[in-house]
Amino acid sequence: MNHGYSQSHKHESRRLEVQMKDYRQIFRKSLKVQMAKADMSAEQLALKANVSVDSVRQYLRGETAPLFETVIKIASALGCTPNDLANQRD
Repeated sequence: MNHGYSQSHKHESRRLEVQMKDYRQIFRKSLKVQMAKADMSAEQLALKANVSVDSVRQYLRGETAPLFETVIKIASALGCTPNDLANQRD
């Protein structure tokens, strides 16, 4: 049994998990900013972007992040770019 591969795989998996968590938080913050700029509620965004309101609420809580095709739909509905939703601004 090759324990080196197993440890390396676990480390890589953990690194990706941390990156995804960071991305969820960046997306959550950026989404709130863009929604405020557009003066749009979660319900309005869901309707305009053709996504479920439950999904939008999950994004706003940082529980999950959308697939790229959904980011494009959300950006279009908000009148911003996908980059505006993926970049952290403090």
